[in-house]
Amino acid sequence: MRKDKAEGEDRKSMKKKLITIMVTSLVMIALLGTLLWRMNKMASQLTADEKEILAQELDLKTEDKEVDSLDKGAVLPLYLSGDLKNVVTMDKKSVQEIYNPSKSAIVEEMLTDIKKKGEFTQENPLWAYNPYGTNPDSLYLYFHSQGKCYCRYTISVDKKGVPDFTRTLSNGASGNVTEEHEYQLAGLVPGETNYIILRLYNKKDELAETLSYRVKMPKSKSGAGTMLDLKAGSSKEQLSNGMYTVFQKDVPAVLLYDNSGVLRAEFPTEGYSGRNMEIIYDNIVYACGPDKIAMVNSLGQVMDTLRLTGYRQTGDFAYDGGGNLYVIARQNRGSTGSSKVLKLEVKSGECDLALDMDTLLSQVLEKEAHSKKARKSWVELNSIQVTAPNQILVSSKSLSSVFQISNVNTLLPKIDCIIGDKRLWKDYKKLRKKVLDKAVPESEEEEATPEPTDQVDSVLEDENPPAPEAYVSQYGQNALSYKKVSGGETVQYRLYLLNNNVGKGSSGHSNKSYYDQFLVDVTGKTCTLEDRMPLEKNSTEGNITATGDNFLYARGGRNSFQEMDSKGQTIRRYQIQQSLYRVYKNDWKGFWYY
Repeated sequence: MRKDKAEGEDRKSMKKKLITIMVTSLVMIALLGTLLWRMNKMASQLTADEKEILAQELDLKTEDKEVDSLDKGAVLPLYLSGDLKNVVTMDKKSVQEIYNPSKSAIVEEMLTDIKKKGEFTQENPLWAYNPYGTNPDSLYLYFHSQGKCYCRYTISVDKKGVPDFTRTLSNGASGNVTEEHEYQLAGLVPGETNYIILRLYNKKDELAETLSYRVKMPKSKSGAGTMLDLKAGSSKEQLSNGMYTVFQKDVPAVLLYDNSGVLRAEFPTEGYSGRNMEIIYDNIVYACGPDKIAMVNSLGQVMDTLRLTGYRQTGDFAYDGGGNLYVIARQNRGSTGSSKVLKLEVKSGECDLALDMDTLLSQVLEKEAHSKKARKSWVELNSIQVTAPNQILVSSKSLSSVFQISNVNTLLPKIDCIIGDKRLWKDYKKLRKKVLDKAVPESEEEEATPEPTDQVDSVLEDENPPAPEAYVSQYGQNALSYKKVSGGETVQYRLYLLNNNVGKGSSGHSNKSYYDQFLVDVTGKTCTLEDRMPLEKNSTEGNITATGDNFLYARGGRNSFQEMDSKGQTIRRYQIQQSLYRVYKNDWKGFWYY
């Protein structure tokens, strides 16, 4: 009896425990569900915030701009001259003075002295107009904030077609929050009254303060167009974020334009603006003259100027990742001689001849070198990439060939391989053996034939023409880019280039240029055309590069560039008035912006 009673009480106790566990579990599940719901909501909100920031930075908002809603009476004026002058200005006599590192260091010392003598707060900051001279469409800003924060600014102009320009400034501190702020505000529109809205946010992303200023900016120093003519394309895809970096022949500056075709920065040069701009050692590096390459930090200070003594640049440059620039150039003296490759040590500034194409090819291409047609530059290099220590890829437009060359910087440089049409090298047996065999992707049929629009010139055909090749070669190519293929024992890389389809070897009748992607197998001595995107015809210079999911295509022969979607359809086209070399796109995150 007692035993049965005890067992009953045990069952009741166990039942209570089970009920308690079940209730607790249900509560925990409910709490966990609530937590997950809140986390998911927060994640969705964060994504929405990020999307809003990205939308602001597209530079497409030309209606309902911030200037329309500003209280003009509360906007603080900035004066660059006159009795009310409240912005530090420093005159620069010449471009040569701007790119003198010693002069630039003196300006930095002057700014440091001003900062030490004054108390510059977020309500009373230090402003300076383009103190180093390297970007006349900018202002220098310095202040101490009340607590750690980051700064986001908007430039708004009361002019039709000019969008608001909004960016988050990078201060280099952990989490991008700091009490000491020092920036270059790029993006001011030359010749216009610019309204600057500064917003300070704390580390919780809460808006702490908003300050507004206005400044009348001088007209463009370079004479470049402030607003480009633009035309919408057939694609409805979105433009990528960033600014177009434009290299032109007749404008003494490297120019930055936003997605609406508005000039946002111009880096003055001594009449030559080069073909590319790179970020190296936290500096932007670009040609500031025919025989000079500048290194400029994010505030605009010239940290160094590298000189090509006795040479002038005629193509782009490439960084080897180990402290050296390889530059395409030509000797100043005389009208003969083809392209050279120079090696510039970034830290020491020492300049040496790394490769002389006259010497490398003279024995087998002697008749080409002495022909009247190609007297000035029978090789005409226009693009270079570094693939390994003392190993480079160079593009020769005149020879419609890409050379991989090793042992540069030595007395015995060696051509590893040539990417091009073997028929162009039929008279030079030694070099013909260096031309890689054409292959097709394994997924394609072995009996692939060339595109009918790209016929090889009849004067190049043998009496007994060979069997059709896997694909038609590139001709008159420009603007190489390179990506190493990881893994495997073979030496492989992908090569991307603009195939203008003009010049030696081309038919001269095709109305298309191409964006070519090759898989180069140096070990197997083959080259595979993996992809070929047809483009509107380009006759000279130009380039095509990927920008996010889109492509950017510059047509030097037409003085225009366009951003295209992944299928090659134009999203927006931009027209310039001067001769165009190349165009790239950069969002400048990690340099000016966060």
